[in-house]
Amino acid sequence: MSGNIKHEQQDQKHKRTTIFLPEELHKKLKIEAARREVTMTEIIIEAVEKSI
Repeated sequence: MSGNIKHEQQDQKHKRTTIFLPEELHKKLKIEAARREVTMTEIIIEAVEKSI
């Protein structure tokens, strides 16, 4: 992915979905998002794109 994920997301239509994460994974995701100064959504999108 390029460096400006947030800008790319604003240019695309999105669908809302619900996922259930184990509490510990959610905590790690939240910490990583804060560390990178991005949203949890951005990390999830990046991970899904890499895996499919």
